[in-house]
Amino acid sequence: SMFLPLAGTWAIDAAKRNNNNKANNKSSKTFVTPATITLKLLILWLYWDAGYGKYTDPLQGWTFNAHPLPALDTYVRHTVVARFMYGLLGPTGLRYMTPTVVYAEMFCAPVALIGSFWGSKAIVYGVVAMMCSIHIGIAATMNNT
Repeated sequence: SMFLPLAGTWAIDAAKRNNNNKANNKSSKTFVTPATITLKLLILWLYWDAGYGKYTDPLQGWTFNAHPLPALDTYVRHTVVARFMYGLLGPTGLRYMTPTVVYAEMFCAPVALIGSFWGSKAIVYGVVAMMCSIHIGIAATMNNT
């Protein structure tokens, strides 16, 4: 647990120490604590809430048929990277990209949790890489980030 000191039974490094003590033990164990469960649920809630808030936007700015412009079309005009992206994708590309942000926010965290439950690092790392790319894209294309 991240709330307990190192070298304890439920400490962060306990699983690593146990593996080091068993020299021939090549299998990796999943180490679950109340803190890791809480942290994962917090991340799940944050992304689900952000995505659902966009999905239920009364002005429908994050939908494919947003009128007059989708949200990303209005946001992606303020920096050099944003103008490059706008020139590359155009209004149609941004119209398609806008709802994908909503669904990525709503469903990436549950997919990562399922991957974590299955023990698939590829799924978890793939989702983390995708969400990092979304955040890097936000930081590069919006003012005041």
